Amino acid sequence: MAEALTPKTQPEVDRIVERMKAFLDNPCPDGPKRLSMSREDVRWVVAEIEGGREAFGTLVQTNAGMRTRAATMQSTIDTLMSMRPTENPSSTAR
Repeated sequence: MAEALTPKTQPEVDRIVERMKAFLDNPCPDGPKRLSMSREDVRWVVAEIEGGREAFGTLVQTNAGMRTRAATMQSTIDTLMSMRPTENPSSTAR
């Protein structure tokens, strides 16, 4: 049986994210209004965000490149289709 794939991150980051989720999931209006984090925790969060930003930028560039390639391919198809001889329906009917 195939095992479900889960994202792999640093355990330290997972710990910080769990703390943040617990903070956000606390519906009590009288609960804490701030989440304190150590400098090291902030360093881990920033590293994850920066890594995500770089990955997202790569996806955006790849997507733009693929759109350009698709447009070029469509243009080639359109050009080739316009070069095809057209059949006259009256001349093919016998």
